[in-house]
Amino acid sequence: MSYAADVKKELTGLIVHAGNAKAELAALMRMNGVSTLGFDQTIRVQTENAAIARRIYTLLKETYVEVEVEVSVTDHNHFCLLYTSDAADDGES
Repeated sequence: MSYAADVKKELTGLIVHAGNAKAELAALMRMNGVSTLGFDQTIRVQTENAAIARRIYTLLKETYVEVEVEVSVTDHNHFCLLYTSDAADDGES
């Protein structure tokens, strides 16, 4: 395993403070894989690191309760997270 993968794995094991969850989620989505924003308010994130995929999933479910998150594993251990929100944004940021 590479040094970067070791560091990512270690960081995903840390407990995140509620006030920092959105910032960490934004950073993980920016750093890892491919992110696309669709017209139908869906976002797709793809990563090869299982620990990062779990962390993104957990942060999404804890921070944004109203979102639907689908996780799939494609060929070559690519983890794809697709999430959608049907609820209107309540202005919280």
